[in-house]
Amino acid sequence: MRHVGLKARMAAVGSILFGFYMLLAIVAIEGFGAPIPLVLLGTVLFAGFQYKFGKWAALRSAGADEMSEDRYPDVHRSVERVCGEMDLEKPELKVAEMGV
Repeated sequence: MRHVGLKARMAAVGSILFGFYMLLAIVAIEGFGAPIPLVLLGTVLFAGFQYKFGKWAALRSAGADEMSEDRYPDVHRSVERVCGEMDLEKPELKVAEMGV
């Protein structure tokens, strides 16, 4: 990534999320006497849930649909080629109207 502003925003949001997780962990340990392993497990599960829910919400709010291979053959070929070169599984491709 070459965009310094984007990197700074991503670092800021990541730091805020980390601080939020730490605050919740401290409240759980100090306020409720929760054992540390349980708090760590809860933190990891919450982060996983937030990732899955956030991804779903972002795709839904953008109105993203499956990118059909019939309509976008060049994109699918390019992705398949890159995935083949890098020994990766082909990702699920989505498309949305962004109004830009």
